[in-house]
Amino acid sequence: MPIPVARGRCRETILGVSSHLDDDYAVDLTDLQRSVLRNGLFQWLGPARPTDAVASLIGFGDASDLLEQIHRLLVAVDASEPLSGRDWRRLLISTEVMFGSDVLGSGVEWPTVTGIADQTAMEALRQIQRLLVAVVRGQGAGADARVERVDRP
Repeated sequence: MPIPVARGRCRETILGVSSHLDDDYAVDLTDLQRSVLRNGLFQWLGPARPTDAVASLIGFGDASDLLEQIHRLLVAVDASEPLSGRDWRRLLISTEVMFGSDVLGSGVEWPTVTGIADQTAMEALRQIQRLLVAVVRGQGAGADARVERVDRP
């Protein structure tokens, strides 16, 4: 039996909704943190292929939507550009799935496909989670000075 895919309001209810998810945030990441997030998204273009259910859980409409947005998000991460709270959440969840799951993501192959050792990646991922906690929960920028809400041009 296929697993139902959460869509629209249902998906937003599962992940949490706030108007702050549409706000843009500049986040001061280290090169390692940026690399971990980049690989957490980039690896969907390799052997780990997203299903509609996984893409929906991450916050995309479906697998096609995830694949269509990868380039835009990778460019933004590489250039340290501000992203919406929703996009930061997509990057974080994608990285958590890609790093942690051997079924859905790279899992035990993470060091082989990314060149980043598990312990190093885990430490960076925990730092990213702490840094983005308020943003990805739709609560605004939070108290960390490395995260700043910015106005769209």
